[in-house]
Amino acid sequence: MIRRAPTPAEAKAALISRPWDLGNVAAMLERAGDDAARPEWLEPEFWRA
Repeated sequence: MIRRAPTPAEAKAALISRPWDLGNVAAMLERAGDDAARPEWLEPEFWRA
Protein backbone atom coordinates (compact mmCIF):
# COMPACT_ATOMS: atom_id res chain seq x y z
CA MET A 1 0.00 0.00 0.00
CA ILE A 2 2.73 2.45 0.93
CA ARG A 3 5.09 1.60 -1.92
CA ARG A 4 2.27 1.67 -4.47
CA ALA A 5 1.12 5.15 -3.48
CA PRO A 6 2.32 7.91 -5.80
CA THR A 7 3.04 10.31 -2.91
CA PRO A 8 3.60 10.05 0.84
CA ALA A 9 0.41 12.03 1.42
CA GLU A 10 -1.62 9.50 -0.56
CA ALA A 11 0.04 6.64 1.32
CA LYS A 12 -0.93 8.25 4.61
CA ALA A 13 -4.50 8.82 3.43
CA ALA A 14 -4.77 5.17 2.38
CA LEU A 15 -3.45 3.94 5.72
CA ILE A 16 -5.79 6.00 7.86
CA SER A 17 -8.85 5.52 5.67
CA ARG A 18 -9.32 1.85 6.45
CA PRO A 19 -10.12 0.11 9.72
CA TRP A 20 -7.39 -2.08 11.19
CA ASP A 21 -7.98 -5.21 13.25
CA LEU A 22 -6.69 -4.60 16.75
CA GLY A 23 -6.08 -8.27 17.44
CA ASN A 24 -5.06 -8.73 21.07
CA VAL A 25 -4.50 -5.03 21.66
CA ALA A 26 -8.10 -4.30 22.68
CA ALA A 27 -8.02 -7.04 25.33
CA MET A 28 -4.65 -5.83 26.64
CA LEU A 29 -5.93 -2.26 26.94
CA GLU A 30 -9.04 -3.46 28.76
CA ARG A 31 -6.93 -5.42 31.27
CA ALA A 32 -4.54 -2.51 31.77
CA GLY A 33 -7.30 -0.18 32.94
CA ASP A 34 -8.03 3.48 32.41
CA ASP A 35 -5.09 4.81 34.37
CA ALA A 36 -2.38 2.53 32.95
CA ALA A 37 -0.60 5.48 31.31
CA ARG A 38 -1.00 7.89 34.23
CA PRO A 39 2.38 8.93 35.63
CA GLU A 40 2.75 7.86 39.27
CA TRP A 41 3.48 11.44 40.33
CA LEU A 42 0.25 12.79 38.81
CA GLU A 43 -2.60 12.94 41.29
CA PRO A 44 -5.68 10.94 40.15
CA GLU A 45 -7.93 14.01 40.22
CA PHE A 46 -5.83 15.57 37.46
CA TRP A 47 -5.91 12.50 35.24
CA ARG A 48 -8.43 12.44 32.45
CA ALA A 49 -8.51 9.05 30.80
